[in-house]
Formats: sequence, C-alpha cells, structure tokens
Amino acid sequence: MVPRIASNGRSFKGAGLYYLHDKNASTRERVAWTYTQRMVTDDPDKAIKVMAYTAMHQAELKRHAGVAETGRKLQKPVFTFSVAWHPDQNPDKQHMLETAQAAIKHLGLEEHEVLFVAHRDEPHKHVHAIVNRVHPVTGKAAVLSKSKEKLQDWAYAYEEEHGRIYCPERVENVKKREKWRQERAKGNRKAKSPRFRDSVILDAWKRSDSGKSFAEALNDKGYRLAMGYKRLVVVDSYGKAHNPVRMLDGVKAKDFKARVSDLNFEELSTADEVQRSFKAQQREEYERTRDNLMNLTQKLNDLQDRHIAEREAVREKFSRQRADMKRDLETFHRVDALGDEIARLKAEGFKDVSLLSWLTGRDAREAREREHRIGELEKQFENAQGRIQEQLDGIDRRRDTAEKALASRHEKELLKVRPPIASQSPSLSAKFGSQQQSGDSRHQGEPKPYKRDLGAISRELERSTDSSRKNRGRGNNRDAGLGR
Repeated sequence: MVPRIASNGRSFKGAGLYYLHDKNASTRERVAWTYTQRMVTDDPDKAIKVMAYTAMHQAELKRHAGVAETGRKLQKPVFTFSVAWHPDQNPDKQHMLETAQAAIKHLGLEEHEVLFVAHRDEPHKHVHAIVNRVHPVTGKAAVLSKSKEKLQDWAYAYEEEHGRIYCPERVENVKKREKWRQERAKGNRKAKSPRFRDSVILDAWKRSDSGKSFAEALNDKGYRLAMGYKRLVVVDSYGKAHNPVRMLDGVKAKDFKARVSDLNFEELSTADEVQRSFKAQQREEYERTRDNLMNLTQKLNDLQDRHIAEREAVREKFSRQRADMKRDLETFHRVDALGDEIARLKAEGFKDVSLLSWLTGRDAREAREREHRIGELEKQFENAQGRIQEQLDGIDRRRDTAEKALASRHEKELLKVRPPIASQSPSLSAKFGSQQQSGDSRHQGEPKPYKRDLGAISRELERSTDSSRKNRGRGNNRDAGLGR
C-alpha cells in the first residue's frame, strides 16, 4: 500500500481536467470508475462544479452556520492524494472504494465532499481522491497538518491487517515515530522528529568505499544511481528519486561528493531515463503476468463449468430414480386407490339420513361400520407411505454419498489449478478461493448536506467565469475553483 499526497491546488476545474481524462488528451480511457461522496450527484463532471461552488461560497456557508469569518481566505481548497496497491495485489472495486474511504476517515475528512477516481493506466491498481477542503455545511477549512505521517501510519496498519508487509522501511519509520511521540509525551522537547531513511541506500553506503562500489551495491537491490536536475539521485525500484545525502545521517554533501568523485557523471543515465526504463519493465512484467493469469483463469473457469455440469447430472440422475421408484411403489401399494376409498367413505357420512333408518337405528350401525373401515384403510395408507419413504430415504442416502465423493474429486482437481494462480497472484487465488461480497453501499449511514440545485450551480459558475474574464485585466483575484 503506497499513499501519495499531491500538492494542494487552487482549481477544481484543473483537477477535473487531469484526473477525469487521459494525459494530454480529452479522452477518458484510463478512468476505470468514479464515486462521489457527500454530494447529491453521481456525475463526476457535475461533482467538480459542486465542489468549486462550495469553495467559492465559503463565506456564505460560514455565515449560515454561525461560524466566525475570521482568518485569511483559503487560497488552495483542492486536496488530492492517491492510494496504490502492489502489482501482485488485485483488489476489486468495492475493496478499493472502502480502502480509500478508510483513508479519508483517518485524515478526518469524512464529512467533506470527495470525488474518487480509479485509473487503469498503470500495472498497479490505484485510486485518486479529490477532496474539497471547505466543509459543505460549516464552511471551515480542513486542517491537513501531519497528513503524510497519518497516511503512512494508516498504510502500515492496512498491510499488517492483510498479513503482508510490502514496505519494510515504513515499519522502521513507524516505530521511530512512535518512539519519538513517547519521548515527547515524557517532556523531552529535544527529541528530534524522525525522518524517512531508505534502508537500502543506508546499507549500500555502509558497504561501499567509493562511488563505483556504491552504485554496484544499489544495483544489487534493484536501485540505480542517476543524474538529477542538479545533483546525483538514487532511483528506487518503484521509480521514485531520492536525494542520497538526505538519507545518510551525519554525512554532509561535500563528504558524499568526495566519495563518489571516481564516477564519470557523463556516463550515468538521467533520472528520467531510469524512471522510464523501470516503468517499461513493470509494464512488460505486468502484461506477461496478466496473459498467464488470463490463461490460468480460463482454465479454472472451464473446470468449474464442468464441475457444475457434473453436479447437475448427479442430481438429475437420482431425482429421476426417486420419481420412478415413488411411482412404482405407490402403484404396488395401491396408495391412490386407498386414498380414493377413504375419501368416498368420509363423503358418505355427510349424506341425508331417512326417518326410518334413524328410528330403526340402522344409520348408527352403518356409521360405526364406516368409521371402523376408515380407520383400517388409514392405517394401511400410513403403513404404505412409511414403506415408500424408507425406500426413498435409501435413494437420498446414495445421492448424498455420490455428491460427497464428487465434491472430494472436484476439490482435488481445483487444487491442481489454484497453486499456479497463487504463484502468479496471491490476491487472485484468494478471489477464487472465497466468496467475494459485492454491493452498492453508496451513502449508507452518511449524513447528507443540504440539497443544491445543480442547474443553479452551473448558471452561477458560468456567470462567475464571465465576470472573471471581464475583470482579468483589472487585477481582480480569480475565484477559487475556476482558475487554471
């Protein structure tokens, strides 16, 4: 899990143009799905306008909520960050959305307007969150201090919860921060806040005595020493460039330059070239793994289809046997004839009685004989039904035995296919090994802000845009959310 915070922005329109479209294009091929939170629209384009409208009317919201309008006007209401999974992981939409919402809640922004945008232009699954710092009800601006530390602590807890640590450096940094917090809680104000240190760079520096040995030690771990815009940088296996001096405690820039002075800087690749190379390798590995997974997945799907057909065939076979045996036994035991005779005798008891039969008592004798006969027939009927049910229970037991044997064989066949899938992607194996829950949990349990007329918002934005164009040459400030 890699959370990454982008620079705060002034323009929701600019954020929408970037995150809702392909890079340097008007198409939307890279957008996998979108989701709005705390807004009355599902349309991402309208959501951008709603957030811009909220930011522009921050003062009105404060007055409406009875909040003091003190302090400077918020200049950068756009807060964006992303959460990305490892290429080995394959979360579905529901899990990605729930995870991004958990990150929003950890930052204390669950009551703010958010637009989630998932992209599919990288080998790894990732989702971006565009957050309006202005509260949609109170108009207060969200406080974002320590956001990076909060997200790193949250990502560490996420990886611990899911049983696999992809970033061991984060574990060390979390422990250092926790130790620093404990020192500060004890009153030690001289305790220094821990900074991120890449253990690979630290280890490579300790094991080297020259620039060439430093570069070789980095290469062994999948890192590269490259030329940045102003200085040497180290590009990690994820393509991120680091200033090595900032990673080395007690090492000054002049000491670093002295050790790497044996390197020919002109022969080093630039950081951009290394990053492009890493990205190409990741893309190639992703496509190769994807093709293998598609083949294995198709094989598993075909196997599961055959298993379903075999289970249906077994159920149909025993269902047919059961129906045939029930029909034959009912004919042998004359069940239908017994039932008809019982019904006929009971119907005779409701006939009108003549006066002579009643006076002579013949009707009473016939009634007693009829009740006796009905009792005997009902006993025969129940015995016949019991014998029939015993035979049918025997068929049901044979069916259960056959289904258990079939299920055991199916499980063995599936185990032959699942291990290769697990070696390619543990998350895909888990997907096929357990039932995935799905469902739309949109706005469940969420307090909704007051409703806005989207048509009125659009007209207000157009008027504001026209006004800003007219006043652009007069030195007026542009409205938040409409500037480039």
